[in-house]
Amino acid sequence: MMEIKLKDFLSIGSNYLSGRREGESVYNKYKDKVDIKTETLDVIIPDNLIGINISFFLGMFDKFMKQLGREDKIREVVNFKIEGDRYKKYIENDIEEGIKEILDDKDIEESLK
Repeated sequence: MMEIKLKDFLSIGSNYLSGRREGESVYNKYKDKVDIKTETLDVIIPDNLIGINISFFLGMFDKFMKQLGREDKIREVVNFKIEGDRYKKYIENDIEEGIKEILDDKDIEESLK
């Protein structure tokens, strides 16, 4: 199991993750540390995070999730652990939208248009 704490990628004073390059930066940091086909990935979402922009989500998860290919496999392997309830419904909506975009089989450039 690999764990990624999204709080480590929030800018000082920020409570929102955005930017394709920022998401890709997180992916690049972990791409060689986790074998998504053989181990689970726990994504820890801090209680002060109010949202994840689609561009950040696609930059971070597109390549990981496309390796898995199917929604059931993604949900089995990638576990989003939201630490608080305050913004939970917003975060869950962002995650669902991101997964839907990835499974829509568009490439990241097309999705961001």
